[in-house]
Amino acid sequence: MLSVLGVAAAFRTRRRRATRAAASPPDNPAGRPGGQLLRNLSVGLIAASAVGAVLRKLAGDELVERCTAEREISLTVCRQQEDRGYNRCDRYEDQGYNRCDRWEDEGYQACSDWRKNCCDWWPCSWVCEVFSWVCAAFVWISNIVCVVWTWISHVVCVLWVWVSNIVCVAWAIITFPICILRCLIPKAFAGNEVSEGRSECIYGWTAAYRITEERDCELLIVVRIRLNPDPGVNANDLQNARNTWEQAVEQAWTNRFPIRRSSGPCRCESYRVRVDLQWVTSGQHHTVRVRTGSGRADMTNWFITGTGGTAAHEVGHMFGNPDEYPDLACPSRVVSNDGSIMRSSQTGIVRPRHYQGFADWISRQTCCTYEVAER
Repeated sequence: MLSVLGVAAAFRTRRRRATRAAASPPDNPAGRPGGQLLRNLSVGLIAASAVGAVLRKLAGDELVERCTAEREISLTVCRQQEDRGYNRCDRYEDQGYNRCDRWEDEGYQACSDWRKNCCDWWPCSWVCEVFSWVCAAFVWISNIVCVVWTWISHVVCVLWVWVSNIVCVAWAIITFPICILRCLIPKAFAGNEVSEGRSECIYGWTAAYRITEERDCELLIVVRIRLNPDPGVNANDLQNARNTWEQAVEQAWTNRFPIRRSSGPCRCESYRVRVDLQWVTSGQHHTVRVRTGSGRADMTNWFITGTGGTAAHEVGHMFGNPDEYPDLACPSRVVSNDGSIMRSSQTGIVRPRHYQGFADWISRQTCCTYEVAER
């Protein structure tokens, strides 16, 4: 009679080959779930997206290139995670089959050792033969369970990687319009005409001016002021005052500090600021009453004898900057000590913080981050 262990050993070799051939995935990465199929799907979705086409047209080449680069980085991360995931699944599968093989070999060896040590007289030999059959059957069944469990675990692992990759690719595709909208929405609300309410303690005013991005990386700041002179103000005096004020304002506020890019791939590494003060009779940002004589001015009330420094200080309010000198009516005010024009109109100068509104505007406009830099 052929030994049961001999039958088991012959069957074991054939079973291993068949089981591994059925359980192991193909080596070709393109045949894996979520491989080339997902890549083709992502390309098809991107190409077929009408929303993406509209956003591309609205956004301009520079923004589209930036968002496309971000999307490609995300897709690259997805592919890397997919490859690492499948490699882990393959590694766990190999480890599982190796454990099954070790268990099978050790089990059959234990059964063989048991049979060798059996007695050779009947009925003891018959009982040993039965136990040998039971031992071999237990090893065979438990090994089948081990192999099936390893195969199921591998399938679950592969499906998890596949689903995770679908989510990753879908998110990478979704982030493209999100990237564009994240820039277009603030840009749409940025506008060129700035009009923002300001308040400090008991004081309130409106910052208003026009800002445009010019060629050669220049920000043009236009503030239009309508002067309403009192009846006693002489026309010649008013003209002389206008000349003084205009020159002083433009000199004080133009090109004091560069506005430099701190993040993002925008075209301009830095911007220079040019301020243009315009006297108008309509379409004004601010209306200023011009009084006779001298006195304490504020943003909407100037005196004909006022200096250019006073005008430059008041225009600083028009750009949104608060006063920086001590005031009993405003105990929470931040008082500066760095020679600021917003503390001392006659001897102070523009400081980097006074350009922050301009930097915030160009950051919203370009979707890059710009900051005011010290010279």
